[in-house]
Amino acid sequence: MIKIAPLALLFSAVLFAGCTSAPDVPQAARSGKNVRIERMEHLGVVEEAYWHTEQTKDLTAGDDPVAPWVQGVARMSKTEFDRLFDAREWRPVSTEPIIPVDLKGKLDTGDSWFLGELEDGVYYLETDTRFVLFMVWP
Repeated sequence: MIKIAPLALLFSAVLFAGCTSAPDVPQAARSGKNVRIERMEHLGVVEEAYWHTEQTKDLTAGDDPVAPWVQGVARMSKTEFDRLFDAREWRPVSTEPIIPVDLKGKLDTGDSWFLGELEDGVYYLETDTRFVLFMVWP
């Protein structure tokens, strides 16, 4: 009887562990270097980017996917960044925008932020590092 007790305890622990759920792991963002991001062709070829689309972002139960949307961060080449910056009016903002937690820290940023809207969404540009945060919807 004494030898069976440790085995029963081990078996109970395995059953208990199998019944508990592990915390959800956020889905990895799509990424690329020297790429064009689908539906973001107006950014040109970006040096590095991390983004989600309605196909890559895990929606919680009950959420309806709103398609097509893209959300991400990118580092643009100097030429492409200057082209985008010069083509529109950008409003300076004093604080860093809220970057989605699964994209935060993917690329370094500075302190010179500008906000603007294009036909398809909202963009934050950081001029020191040529960083862009984009939130685009249909």
